[in-house]
Amino acid sequence: MAANSVPVLVASDPLAAFHMVRRWSKSMATLPLFIFLFSANNSALAEKINYSTSPSVTVVFADETETHGLREIFASDGGSLPAIVHGQRCHLVDLEERTVRYLYFAIDPSFKWSGAPETNLISVRVEVEYFDNMPGSFDLQYDGYDPRGLEHGAYTTARNSERHNGIQKWRAARFELKNARFLNSQNGGADFRLRVYTNKFYVRQVTVFRQ
Repeated sequence: MAANSVPVLVASDPLAAFHMVRRWSKSMATLPLFIFLFSANNSALAEKINYSTSPSVTVVFADETETHGLREIFASDGGSLPAIVHGQRCHLVDLEERTVRYLYFAIDPSFKWSGAPETNLISVRVEVEYFDNMPGSFDLQYDGYDPRGLEHGAYTTARNSERHNGIQKWRAARFELKNARFLNSQNGGADFRLRVYTNKFYVRQVTVFRQ
């Protein structure tokens, strides 16, 4: 690469760009400045879908990430990478010697708001399909409404947590979220996040259902 040149990466979407940078950073002593060019078929440029009458929104981590009113958000303390476990496509959250890491998500506004966003509260159920690979646990923190809480409830913790023992099977965890405001108040503009304490955590699908 010529001195003082700026790498230009062409990616189909921001997720692909993220993975390019991760691979590059592992082989470079320092991470250079990048300019990203996204193709015109980027889902963000596609026709807007209205989820106001949908019973649920979901993101599926398959051969390509399928976003249907729910998408992953990348932040400095969170993000996932494509993986395969027991022949199934999914995404991996790797603690990489940390004690905790996060997986952030944002919900389409048409699904979560029926009135003014700042006055509208919604109750939902979140289901997480994950692979029980090893002993560990995770829970969920969401953008709730609590004037006395941390950042006014932006990181409200769901009442239950999920513990697993390494039974080598796909499982489903469920979290009931009451009076969520979902104002994109978390890191990266996310509405909720999984707080992962498992060294290698594999997730295949996350779905938000109306209550």
